[in-house]
Order: sequence, then structure tokens, then C-alpha cells
Amino acid sequence: MRDLKEWIENTRELNLDFSALIDYIGNPETCHPELYRKLPGGSSADKADNLIRYYQTEDKQPVEEPVIKKTDLKVLIADGSESKEVIDFLSTWYNVEIFVEDEQDSKRKLSMPRRLPDLVVFTGGEDINPDYYGEAVGSNTVLNIDRDATENLVYHRYHYVPKLGIGRGAQFLTAMRGGRVIQHVTGHDEKHLIITDDGWKFEIESDHHQMMFPYNLYKEKYEILAWCKLFRSSVYLDGKNQQIDLPKNFLEPEIIQFNKQCLCIQGHPETTENTSFKNKCLRYISNFLSTESPKKKVEKEDDYEFTFRANTRSRAEEGIGLSGSIASSNTTYGIKQTDIARRITSIDGRWFSIDTDRATGREISRIDMGPITPIPSRATR
Repeated sequence: MRDLKEWIENTRELNLDFSALIDYIGNPETCHPELYRKLPGGSSADKADNLIRYYQTEDKQPVEEPVIKKTDLKVLIADGSESKEVIDFLSTWYNVEIFVEDEQDSKRKLSMPRRLPDLVVFTGGEDINPDYYGEAVGSNTVLNIDRDATENLVYHRYHYVPKLGIGRGAQFLTAMRGGRVIQHVTGHDEKHLIITDDGWKFEIESDHHQMMFPYNLYKEKYEILAWCKLFRSSVYLDGKNQQIDLPKNFLEPEIIQFNKQCLCIQGHPETTENTSFKNKCLRYISNFLSTESPKKKVEKEDDYEFTFRANTRSRAEEGIGLSGSIASSNTTYGIKQTDIARRITSIDGRWFSIDTDRATGREISRIDMGPITPIPSRATR
């Protein structure tokens, strides 16, 4: 038998213990070499462990979502594209209005815009620049630096607006929230099973070779809402093309929520034919948007500051640069970029970008980013 799914179900019925399952998998007479290769995991023990996890997961079939009353939703697509499939997907539950940035707002870089969308969507595409999460560019990574710079500015211009990331967008938002991205994995270029935090199981279509990695963050900063039922990848490579150390609680994440700020979906619900998975993603989005928004009104006296990432190539042009743990041998002001902290703060009604030496706290430079425009009240939007 060479059909993996049928072989797994037949094996489940044997009720083998862990030791017997290892022997069963390692025997070419009971597990064809082609099947052995397809089973996720390195050794026979790893493959057996993954199978047992699969067996222990309760199989549930979700019911169709009830008909709901649509609410209005102003959506901004971060890269400026039409993204008809994404809009059609969101229109299943919402009366979607495509939000168009005010021309003056789009030219003011990090100044607060006068009008706000309800949701900013970061869509699929090429890999993001590893500068954003502090790694070198791996041999399998394909970049779109211009898009990175555009979406980085949109991310920070609408800092307090909820954000949805799909595919590449999910990886981008993971990096912007301080997480990392595994630069190369295998086994995620075909249909596979995922399980959600409340027990639903879906077969999804997804084609990606990179993976969200939030495990370097404090646990209270994120929540994994869905993950692969089996470890599909045989490698997890960083920018040096080396195997990374996986934490004990590691799962291959498929959907992550970063508190009230970002919802990240690795698969593509906008293109799937699986209606149940599409509805489940819309339910996650609905729950995400129904929670209290992290928006706040910014007054002149506010000391509003945050660190942020940007591509080094756009630093001089955009007046922004690297923050946090960017791993680079380059130096700025005679100091390694990893030792420079950057914050945006308001002083006397204007935005300033301030660089400081992490070791001494000494201010290195101050860039005037322009005047502050307070966020308008909901009644005036």
C-alpha cells in the first residue's frame, strides 16, 4: 500500500504501542520505503511520535456558520494592490469598503493620518527581508525590498489599527511584532491537516517554504490558534542555512494572534475551496475585530513612542532605520546596529526619531519627522 492517508488510518486500527509502532514503521514489509519517506519526522521514533499525536487528536467536523447580519468594514490593502480575492473573501461576512489613503497622509511618512481604516491587510507574495528579524539572507530566500519598505511604512502609519496578515503578510506581521521567520522548511507545498485551538480539523491548501516563529517572545504576547497536526518539515533552517534549535513546546503554527494588534493566517482562506476553513478564518477575524481596539487618541502632550524595523537601504531616504536585535556587521555612528535603539516620540507637537546607544543610553541622533495630527474621533470619521 502506497497511499499515505489510507496507510495511516489502517495503522491506527492496529492500536500499536509506541515501541511496536516504531518497529512497524521501520519494517519495509509493513511500511513501504516510499511511505516511510513521506511520513513526517527524521527517525522511525520521530515518525511514530508524530503518528501517535495524530491518533490522539479528536476528529471533529465543523458545522456551517449561520447567516449573519453584515457589518461595514473599511479595508486598506497594505501594498496598494486591488487583491480582489481577499476583498471577496472578507465580503462573505462584511460590507467591505476599500479604504484609499489620503494623498497628503501617504506623503507624511510616520505622521498620524487624518482618516483611519478598520483593518489593514497584508497579503501574500515573496519572502520578507530577514533584516526585519535579525538574520542574514538564506540561500532559499527571495526578496522584494521595495514592497518591504512600503508595507513597513503602512504598518507604522496605522500603528493602532488592527492588522490581518495572510501568507507572506502573516510572516511580515510576525516579524513586526518581534518574532522571527524560519527561512526554509519542507513539506508545506501540498494539502495538509491542521487543528485549531478549539479542536476543529481542516485540510488546507498552502504553498510556502518559510514559517512563522513566535517562540522567542513571551507567551503572553501571542496565542497560537491553529497548527499542523503532524510535523511536516524535515528541516528548519535559518539565514546561515543551519538547523535551528526548536523549543520543547514547538508546533508548526498556521494561525497566530498577537494580542489585539495582529492576526496572522499562514494558509490562504481567500482561495480555498474548503468552505468550513474559510468560515473558521472569518470567525477568527470577527472575534479579533470585536475585541477592544488598541487605537487611542494622540494629543500634543503625549509621549508616544515605539521601536520599529525598516530596511537599511531605505534608511536615508525614509528617515527610518533598524531597531532591536538586527544581526548585522554594519555600523552606524561608529556603533554596531545591534547596539542602537530607536524610538519615535512626540515633542512640542512634532514627531522625532531618536537613536540612542543601548549600552550607555546616550542620544546619538534626532530626526524631525514632522507635525502630529491627532486621530479623529469616531463621530467625525
